[in-house]
Amino acid sequence: MRSHLADGAGGHLFKRLLWLALVGAVVIVAFARTPLGDVHWDSPIYLYQAKRFAETPYVHDIAASSRQIVAQIAGNWPEDEGYSEAYWRASRLGHIAILGVLVDALGSTANAVLAAHWLFVIAMPLGLFAWCRVALLAGRLIDPDERLGLGLCFSALLFVLSDIYAYLSGNLVSEVISFGLGGAAVWALLAAVSTGAVMLAAVSGVLAVLGYMVRVESVWAWLAFMLAFLAFSPAQPARQTLLGCYVIAGAVALLGYALYAWFFHPLADPRHYLEFAGSLVNRARSGVHPLNLVFVVGGMLWLGAALALALFVRSPLVRFGGLWLLLAGLPSWWLVAAGSEVQTRMLIGLVPPLVLLSALGWCWVFGGWRTPMRRGMLGATLVLLLIVRPPVYGWLVEQPGVWRIQRLGAAMFVPKYERIDYQPQAMAVISAHVFDAQAVPTVLLRGVTVQQEYLNLIRFFGPSYSSDARLALVGDPTNPGACEHKLDRPDEPVRFCTGFAGESALPEAVEAGRVFNLRRDQVAPLLGATERLRAGGFVLEHLGR
Repeated sequence: MRSHLADGAGGHLFKRLLWLALVGAVVIVAFARTPLGDVHWDSPIYLYQAKRFAETPYVHDIAASSRQIVAQIAGNWPEDEGYSEAYWRASRLGHIAILGVLVDALGSTANAVLAAHWLFVIAMPLGLFAWCRVALLAGRLIDPDERLGLGLCFSALLFVLSDIYAYLSGNLVSEVISFGLGGAAVWALLAAVSTGAVMLAAVSGVLAVLGYMVRVESVWAWLAFMLAFLAFSPAQPARQTLLGCYVIAGAVALLGYALYAWFFHPLADPRHYLEFAGSLVNRARSGVHPLNLVFVVGGMLWLGAALALALFVRSPLVRFGGLWLLLAGLPSWWLVAAGSEVQTRMLIGLVPPLVLLSALGWCWVFGGWRTPMRRGMLGATLVLLLIVRPPVYGWLVEQPGVWRIQRLGAAMFVPKYERIDYQPQAMAVISAHVFDAQAVPTVLLRGVTVQQEYLNLIRFFGPSYSSDARLALVGDPTNPGACEHKLDRPDEPVRFCTGFAGESALPEAVEAGRVFNLRRDQVAPLLGATERLRAGGFVLEHLGR
């Protein structure tokens, strides 16, 4: 469908302005983000695991302990865990390794945090670009007459201006890297089909395996596309080329998986992952309803996708996009139907097919640009885009009689409980004070308003682990628990805990060494505590003499 808006000198100017707006939006979002600001709680946890990766034989230890890790899945995990954290770490090994390489090069310092932040900021637009290329190539193969360029550019702009993009940009979660690897894997596969270059099919298989290592379930994005595309693939002889590329890509991916499974046997057995996922499904759902999060993760892409429904009967690309969305979302639909705890980032697999569907919808609008109804659709979208800008939305919510707009916000913004400012500079200052006397037994308590992940950062900035430490089966030292129940560990000079179970335990700890309490500055101090320092809205106080 050739867009009338793209024709003529005015059309060329519009396209240039659109590209300029897209690049400008990407740059603005990138520089608006701060390291570990407004991120998911897994981000500091991954950083702490990256420290372990950089300072200990992390990979070898997981491989050597694989059978013990698998044994935890059925409920035999440590008492201070709610599931097997060791298996969770193994299922994100590639992601931890990426961060670990940075920590190994720069140390567990603020520079490593900054480098990781910018790596994940850059990864988001690269991943989006890869999936836009996938949509473009798929369009040329399924419907050569369809011109998607303008619609893709506008859809990419809408997604960049959606809250979910800004949230994921610089967020150190595995979905960010796997999003880009999945797009690159499918892009290489379609390039192989288009050009007949079998080497690109092999590259696709390698990228798919790398995505699997970063985040086990991300391989489904690759498989879902292949299944959907097979149903709409072109006729012979192009179909024969497609099947040949599928065979090569699949063979390379299977070979890579076999090597990985051999080294980490039996961790890579998919039955263990399904058992692990089943244990998480049983966790009670809390927070925003997952159906709202389905719309949050797609952001403004849902508008164009809804417009594409007008083309469902006559456009094979729209039907392909619908099938792709259905298949790509199977893990998400399963989580929603099971009533499991769902977080926005988990639904990122819905974004790639929505990019295609949104592009098709906006191509339809631009193709009938002179129609008042379609101009009205574009105008309404621009108004909505203005409304969901955080300053405008915040102002509207405070206006009398406009509170119902919060219902729109629940489907447009990532929930507040998923976005936390971890203030790495403040945690580095606190860490230096807590770990300044390693020879003295030290206890660090945390108040109820201080999330555990802040302690992960304090430990991240702390002293290095022994190079021969075996930590695969050792839980997170910051996991909650009474101080009396925390065992002394040779590589943990500070005991992290949430309180004392017995009345005599606190005086004994004070007599034996140092006891600190970390609280927020608006919380009242503990009786008899002496303030030591303030940093970033936190207060570190000393108990005892």
